Amino acid sequence: MERLLELIKDIEIDENIEYSEYISTMLPAVMEIERLAEELLITEKGYCNWKNINFLRDIDIDIFPIERDSFGWLVGGILTKKGIITYG
Repeated sequence: MERLLELIKDIEIDENIEYSEYISTMLPAVMEIERLAEELLITEKGYCNWKNINFLRDIDIDIFPIERDSFGWLVGGILTKKGIITYG
């Protein structure tokens, strides 16, 4: 979880990254955030890992569904000051 938080903070202070609704998935830091989010925010059975999601929400990092169906979240989002990073 520490690495995920570190990368999110790095993205937010990086002056080379301009705000966009969705942050480019071509950035190495974003690729790592996506990988970590899938590992930390989704259980092995494919459900939301509410413990970790609520931990991030408690420290003011908004985690939310971008797409969902009757079974749950299909794509999640992490809101940063530079835009949304998707995972899932």
